[in-house]
Amino acid sequence: MWPLSRYPDLVPRGEAFVRRLGIGAVFIGRFFGPARGAVTLAAGVLAMPPWQFLLANVPSAFIWAGVLLAPGTVALHLLQRH
Repeated sequence: MWPLSRYPDLVPRGEAFVRRLGIGAVFIGRFFGPARGAVTLAAGVLAMPPWQFLLANVPSAFIWAGVLLAPGTVALHLLQRH
């Protein structure tokens, strides 16, 4: 598994995380670097129903994108005022 080869312990940890938190793990996992791939992989391996995965993944994607873009948007707004 090439993307996770740097962090081989993340796959079993991701699986345990998904078993413990279910769709909450998918939501939370998006915000933590390498865990993002491990949690998604574990959800697939554990055969999480697609609707559950999407219920956590879609809202977390919008929040993640907003958090990522907010500093640049605020900086641009502040720079344009001067």
